[in-house]
Amino acid sequence: MPQLATALESAELAEHGRRTHKATIAALSKSMEAKDFYTGGHTERVAEVAVAIARRLGYHGADLEAVEVGALLHDIGKIGIPERILQKPGPLDDEEWAIMKEHPVISDYILSDIDLHPFVQQIVRWSHERIDGKGYPDGLAGDEIP
Repeated sequence: MPQLATALESAELAEHGRRTHKATIAALSKSMEAKDFYTGGHTERVAEVAVAIARRLGYHGADLEAVEVGALLHDIGKIGIPERILQKPGPLDDEEWAIMKEHPVISDYILSDIDLHPFVQQIVRWSHERIDGKGYPDGLAGDEIP
């Protein structure tokens, strides 16, 4: 019986750790809302859609959770983009747009030393790529996009 109690306690601790980890990631993604007003609610909506699509594609467990984490963090690199660009009321000029397109690279850098599921790193780096190759930051096309 003591082994069962220990096992249950361990499972509860693991679940608490997982919830705390996810809450920390959500708080980090919300930190962008303080700097980039456009981002407000965007990351949560992206995460909801990404998880729904991943679930429909048959992802579950750690893979599904990684999709959610990657979606929540996909724009975290905007923290490295100057506020004059993020909060510009009108369209960005070519130079400003080139700077904005660096945010996935910054996201990748911010998360590079954290032991995360590979999906997370892939999502933050390549979530703005396009099938036709006209996305950014690397201009990947079709099956080149993870």
